[in-house]
Amino acid sequence: MNPTRAAMRGRQLANRMMVDHCTITRPGRPAVDPLTGRETQIGISVYLGPCRITSELHDEHLEEAGGASFNVERLALQLPHGSAVLRGNEQVEITRSLNPALTGRKFRIIARATKSLAIIDKYTIEELA
Repeated sequence: MNPTRAAMRGRQLANRMMVDHCTITRPGRPAVDPLTGRETQIGISVYLGPCRITSELHDEHLEEAGGASFNVERLALQLPHGSAVLRGNEQVEITRSLNPALTGRKFRIIARATKSLAIIDKYTIEELA
């Protein structure tokens, strides 16, 4: 089978699994709110559409803090291949999900995974407090 055709078919199948929806916002320049006088950052929306949140079980690692050890699970955001160009540090908000525990949660993009014949665009994310 032709590798390019196989990747295209894989992309179609992967897109069917993206049942969550998210909005991705890139930090903008600081601006002063004329009513409050407070400095705020106005974000620029760079993506609105289907996505998928997955756990990176192979990247789970042990952290230590305050004398206690605990596992840290890495999460990944999957987007349809070629749907957005993200640089990192963008904010992701899950706006709709089949898993109610995900809806409304916010994450920050840390890094992008790159490979030949990618089927999805995959980003390492961390949850915002």
